[in-house]
Amino acid sequence: MGLDSGTPPRTTPSGWVPEALPPGALGADRAPASSSVAAARRLPEPPPDDVAAVIDALLTAVDAELSSATSAQLLDRARGLARAQNLITTELARVVAHAETHEAASADGLTGMRPWLRGHVGATGPEAAAVLAAGRVLERMPVLAAAAAEGAVSHGQLGVIGRILTADVWATGEAAGMDMTAADQAVTDTITGDHPRTLTQVCQRIADLIDPDGPAPADPTAGRFLRITRRADGSRTIRGSLDAAGGEKAEAALESIAASSRCDGDLRTSEQRSADALVQLADLQLAAGNLPVLRKVKPQLTALIQLEDLADPTGVAAAATLGSGATASSLVARQAACDADIARIVLGPDSLPWTSAELSAWSRPTSAEPRKSATAAASSPAATPPPGGATPTTSSTGSTAATPRSTTPLCSANATTPRSTTASRSAGTRARADGAPIAPTAPRS
Repeated sequence: MGLDSGTPPRTTPSGWVPEALPPGALGADRAPASSSVAAARRLPEPPPDDVAAVIDALLTAVDAELSSATSAQLLDRARGLARAQNLITTELARVVAHAETHEAASADGLTGMRPWLRGHVGATGPEAAAVLAAGRVLERMPVLAAAAAEGAVSHGQLGVIGRILTADVWATGEAAGMDMTAADQAVTDTITGDHPRTLTQVCQRIADLIDPDGPAPADPTAGRFLRITRRADGSRTIRGSLDAAGGEKAEAALESIAASSRCDGDLRTSEQRSADALVQLADLQLAAGNLPVLRKVKPQLTALIQLEDLADPTGVAAAATLGSGATASSLVARQAACDADIARIVLGPDSLPWTSAELSAWSRPTSAEPRKSATAAASSPAATPPPGGATPTTSSTGSTAATPRSTTPLCSANATTPRSTTASRSAGTRARADGAPIAPTAPRS
């Protein structure tokens, strides 16, 4: 029963009244959490005087003029600000961990410090979790906490330590009677010594000594993932993770292509060369034609574009529609169509290619004059469509598939099936010979 409890103390049959427990003690009643309404009404109070003094000093430092500073002064200033950042980050982690232990977030109607940091400080979820994890590391490693209190430990280093020397690993070492103070000192000496970059290896070595068997064996490929995010302009963002063997294979393939494409005067960064190598690897596989069939067709690059836009050498923005629905300039389609094989195809009113017999029946003249008209219609790109809604088109196979969006002749190509024919219709509405409109259909390949 807490001291602030409003209920009367319990009495025993002999009349003895147990002594009330102080707030926060084991077995004491928890302080009633404020409701969400009360939390919304509570206004934030000014920070303590010492924190306010630090804020004022930092605001003064922000206003300093940098244009007249020398290079040495700028470097010394950056080093000092980095130490100040480490101090503030360490103190924030210590305060957040202490507040989490004492459930201070209940004063604002929240269940923990992670939602409090997200709602009251504007931190993201990973940032809030990292701050709390850093505070937990400082609590179980006093030697490291002393060095961090002097600004010698960065927030990233605390994250590395917490990810390897977890609370379970540390508790296992303490239960086994190991000298965890020596481990704490070794980690601190690595950070403050001459080889801070070996922190990961040192922490992993300590974890292996604590638990030689390591975690339970698991499938190393279970953690693989690859996420490709498509932006509005059609570009992609790739994010993923590979196991050790899978990563070695991917790096070996990409590095071989990136190294072979380097030449004198190449100003690309290593990241740009790796990205170009990834695209080149896809080009090689698509051109080889050995990839599995996808949706009953070979994997290919598809683009829909008007014939006049494809022929325009100056380039037209957002003229081509890729197979994914993203738009690209006509230069993209022209570049992809450089090695295309062009074949002429006539589409009937049902959006299917006409057979040779159907085309011969339509083009067979009954006199000399009709033969001349039929020949012109079959050879001219701008000729009137054949009777019954048939549409003359062109099809090509190579590095692109193109189809116009209007009633002009169509250009279609695909990137992985050489010497094949691909028939496509325009996205615009066409009319039959009797004037009845034909609904647009999806491109076929």
